[in-house]
Order: sequence, then C-alpha cells, then structure tokens
Amino acid sequence: MQNTLTFSNKIRIACGAGWAALAAALPVHAQSAASSEAYGFSAKFVVNGQATLLAPVGQVKGSAPPAYKNATHAKTDNESLFLFAGTPPIPELVIDALGIKSQATSSGIAIDSVSATANTAIKTFTLSLIDYPPPPVATASTIPFPEPFLNINASDISAAASYSLVFPSAGSTDSQVSFGSLSIGGTLVGSRTLTFSGIAAPNTVLYDSPTVTITLDQELTRGTVDCINAQGCSFVVGGIEATAIDIALRDAVLNGTKVSGHILIGRSAAD
Repeated sequence: MQNTLTFSNKIRIACGAGWAALAAALPVHAQSAASSEAYGFSAKFVVNGQATLLAPVGQVKGSAPPAYKNATHAKTDNESLFLFAGTPPIPELVIDALGIKSQATSSGIAIDSVSATANTAIKTFTLSLIDYPPPPVATASTIPFPEPFLNINASDISAAASYSLVFPSAGSTDSQVSFGSLSIGGTLVGSRTLTFSGIAAPNTVLYDSPTVTITLDQELTRGTVDCINAQGCSFVVGGIEATAIDIALRDAVLNGTKVSGHILIGRSAAD
C-alpha cells in the first residue's frame, strides 16, 4: 500500500519575480499557528447508512498561540459498543485498556519558528469483536464456543508525531510508532494469528483483504499544493497524522450484515 497524501489545492496567480518579492516581504509567521492532538482509541461503524461511534478516549488537544502543554492519564478504561441495532446476537466491540497517557504540546510561535508535538501511550490493550449475548459455554455435547470476529492483545503501544517550521524554509514532520508486543486474531483475519513487536515502519500493512485492512503506523501527511506561474507546483508540508493501528472494514459480513468503518488505536497528530 502506498503512503497517502492529503492536501488541498492552493493556486497562486502572480507575475513572476514581482510575486516572489511580494511573498518574501510578507510576515508569514504572523499568520501561522500550531496545533496538536492525541488520544488512545476510537471507533466508527456504518451499517445501512447509519453510523455508530465510540468517541476518542483519552483525548487531549491544543492550539498555539499561546504555548500549551496539555496531558491526560487514565489508569483504566473499559468500553463496549454495539455495532448496530437488531435481533440478537449482535456484534459488540469490547475494549479494556490500562495506562492511557496522551499529551499535546507547543512552545508557541517564536520570531522565526513554530512547532507542535503529540504523543500517546497505552500500557496494555485488549479488544474483542464478539457476538452478544455470547452462546452457552461449550460442553462435550454442544457446539464449541465460536471464534471472535476480531481479537487484539497488545502491550506498550506508543505513537508520536511532530511538526516544525523555521521561516522561510519548508515545514518538516516526524512520527514514530512502536509496540512491546502485538497479537491479532479472529475470523476477520482468516483465523490467523498476526504478531508484531518493535518500531513499525510508516504504513506497514499487517493484513489486507477485500474487506479488512490492518495498518501499523498509518502515516498521513497534510499540506497544500502551491503553484506559481513559470515555477511549477510543489507540495508544502503542513502537518502529520500517525495512528499506531488502523483497522479498516469495507462491507465485512458479520452475522449476515455488511459493516464498514474504522477502529483507530493510538493516534497522534501535529500541524
């Protein structure tokens, strides 16, 4: 999978050297700002055009000026979410997390520079996408307990993102995602066991099928495309998003119902 760039078009129409002189004279830094955001996890599912949301957990954010340092720490967090309404059994998302720490910081805007950082960490994380209510406990005379649609066990998840700009140079970004351990299984990944540990390279695709894609360190770079007459066009970096685990569902069939959406775990963004 190729890296994904997100940008908006910004076309500048000007007269060659005259525009360059004008642009150089403008106090660009006076109009600049910095912002960052981090959170532990979130989810969104769409079924038949109806959305079900799990709002970001452990979220912090900030915007400069002025300088800021915002942080949150949750020792434990337990969440559950039914993917849609209907006749039981219904797919349910169950999450247990320990030690969620999120931080967003910026030193504000200096005379010739601006920067922002974000980072989030989760000590231990478990996720199960299962039927509710669960079937009876298996015995010698009953059907074995069904495998979960999705099951995740992870430790020491960390995601960091930063953006900096020294005027009049172009902005720069950086990100890093790492795992102490990661194990993913379930019927949505073909009943396989996927494992990972250490630092993830940007946009590492751990699993991909027509209905499910799991990406580690999903990195999205934001910016604008500047076009000046006779000088061509260039992509100007304006920010970065880094998600430790991105799980994308595209019409995945759960109990006969098509489900689309995203589960985001460990997200940091800075611009």
